Parts: sequence; C-alpha cells; structure tokens
Amino acid sequence: MDAQGRRVVVVTGGARGIGRAICLALSGLGDHVVVTDVDEIGAHTTARAAKALRGTASHRLLDVRSRKDFASCVNAIEKEIGTVDALVNNAGIMPVGAFEEMDEELEKAQFDINVHGVLNGIHAVIPQMRARKKGHIINMASLAGRVPIPHGAIYTAAKFSVVGLTESLRHEYADSGVHFSTIQPMFVQTELIAGISTPRWPKPVEPQEVAAAVVKTLRRPRARVYVPSVGRVFAVLPWILPDRIGIELAKRMGAWSVFSEINAQRREGYRERNRSL
Repeated sequence: MDAQGRRVVVVTGGARGIGRAICLALSGLGDHVVVTDVDEIGAHTTARAAKALRGTASHRLLDVRSRKDFASCVNAIEKEIGTVDALVNNAGIMPVGAFEEMDEELEKAQFDINVHGVLNGIHAVIPQMRARKKGHIINMASLAGRVPIPHGAIYTAAKFSVVGLTESLRHEYADSGVHFSTIQPMFVQTELIAGISTPRWPKPVEPQEVAAAVVKTLRRPRARVYVPSVGRVFAVLPWILPDRIGIELAKRMGAWSVFSEINAQRREGYRERNRSL
C-alpha cells in the first residue's frame, strides 16, 4: 500500500496494448499503478492517462530482461511509493513464422522477455511478499501456452514455460499467502496480431476484456483465467481428443494456419520494433 492506503500494482509492458489497458483499469479502481516499460515515453503516456482516472500512477523505465534492474526498480518503488501488493508480468513479444526461418536473435529475445522477464519479476517481489504473507503475482500467458500451433514453436515454448512455472510456484507457495495466477488470452486486438490471420471463431477480444480479467483475478484469485472463457474448452480438447480430430477441428475454425498465413507488409512494423529490442 502507498501512504494513502491505495493498493500498489506494478505492471510490465504498460506502454501499449494489453498492458496499457490493465494500467487504466486498475487506476480506475483507485489503485496506485506503476507503469513500467522499456519504452519510457510510452510508459509516461500511459501513466498520464491513468492519473486522470480515480487512482494515481507513476512510470518507470524497465527492461525486464535484467534481473538487477528489475530488483532495483522494485526496491525503489517500495522505498518511494509503498509496498508492492501485486505484480502483473505482462511484457512480452510474439514473433511467429516458420521455425527454420526464425532469426536467432528473435528466438533469444522471446525467451529473454517472455520467460526470463517473468522470472526476474518474481524474484524481485517474492521475498517481500512472502515476508508480509500476502501478495499476488499474475503472469500473462496465452492459450498458446496450452495449445501448440504450427509456425509458433518458439512463442509456444515460451508460453508453455510461463504456464508451467506459474503452476509449480502456485503449489510451492500455497501456504505463504502469496497468490499465483496466469491469464491465458486467445487472440487480442493489439499490435501483436498485426498481419496475422485470426480464427473464424471465436473472434479476437479487446484489450479491455483482458484487463477486466486481471481486475477480477486480483479481487478473487484464481489459478488460471481464460479470455474469452471458452478458451478453457480449447485448452483441454487437444489433450483428450485423438490428434487427427483435434487438428481437423482447428483447421475448420481457421486456427491451424493463423501463424503461417501472415500478411508480411501489415506485420512489418511490429517485426521491426522487435528487431530493435
């Protein structure tokens, strides 16, 4: 809590997309949101928008790939603002495409940001949360963390890691007072899916729907949250149906080729930003 008794929530990747929506939703509840991102200008813009709502906000430059920087960021927040009540590990990238054509640096970046960034965040907050016997860590995963799709091997591997990590820690810290949750969206209308063909059903959700799931999960902790909720069914079907039936269903819904049928021109802006990381 901060000096005014507001819950302090740290959100990574808050400059745009889902992260920005989460920051605005939490500030609207009256929380103190700390917007972090490698894009400091974007983080500042989000924090400014959040300040106009019921709560308050601040921003911090943070590259989640650095454990040292993440720890320093959290320590500074606890000294200057208040104890971190919740961490939303949202920062992530989604380069997709044929496995043999994936650039080595982008492979590394996906694990550095999507996996090690989550690990670094947990290490930064868990000692204090465990000592206080309360706290909540929400890791942004994906349905791709439960359902493998062709041409998304590296992203799928990273999100499978996040899901497995969170599930294991949830059991390890079951009696600590610290909650662990994953949010597992399907397709979300953000820059991450620029140029990607989306399934015929269900249609991509808006970032605000994912943010609402985060708000609900912080209010009432749950281990796994799917957005939309029908994702729960898709997360199970591939593991209980014969492979040929599951694949045929995915093909009929247009999900089997989403990472292979890409409009390169529409996706180039996102790819270029990933290359510059």
